[in-house]
Amino acid sequence: MRDMQLMGVPALIIDGQYLVSPGSAGSLDNMPQIAYTLIARIREERAE
Repeated sequence: MRDMQLMGVPALIIDGQYLVSPGSAGSLDNMPQIAYTLIARIREERAE
């Protein structure tokens, strides 16, 4: 959490690389879609 400079919740850290918060996603409602997109991208990269 310190490495990602997590300042509060709600927040999701995806694969230790991406921090998704309401501010970065545009809203709390957008967080799940952004997270799913990032997870799919990571899975694709690992499959290659």
